[in-house]
Amino acid sequence: MKVLTAATAFLAVILSSTAGAKEDSKSDALKDQVAYLTSISVPAMKDLCASLYPSFPDGVDVMFQMWLPEHQEQISRGRQAQISGLEPGKSIEEWELSTVESVKQQFNSAPRDKQDKRCLGLITALGQ
Repeated sequence: MKVLTAATAFLAVILSSTAGAKEDSKSDALKDQVAYLTSISVPAMKDLCASLYPSFPDGVDVMFQMWLPEHQEQISRGRQAQISGLEPGKSIEEWELSTVESVKQQFNSAPRDKQDKRCLGLITALGQ
C-alpha cells in the first residue's frame, strides 16, 4: 500500500504546479521525496512513453542527464528519508522495484489521455 501511495503521490506532484509553494521544511522534504521518486521512475516512464511517442526516449535521456546532477542532493535526502521509513526487513532496492512496478501498472491501466498527461508531466518535471 505504501508503494501505491508513494507512486500516486509522485504522479500527482508531477502533474501539479509547485509555483508559490512555501519554502518550509515540509515543502523541502516533499521536494526531496519527489526528486528521489523521479530519479527511480524516469527510466520506466521513458520506456512507457516511447510506446506512445517513438522519439520520446531521446529527448528524455538528454533532459534526465542534465537534471540528475542538479538534483543529486535532493535525491540523496529523499532516498535517506525513504530508507528511514521502510518497513522492517524491507530493503530500499525492494522498495524501488515495487515502486517502479506500481508506476508501470498505473500507467498501463490509465486511459490514453491520462497516459499523455503523465508523459508530458515527466517532461515538465525534468524541466524544473
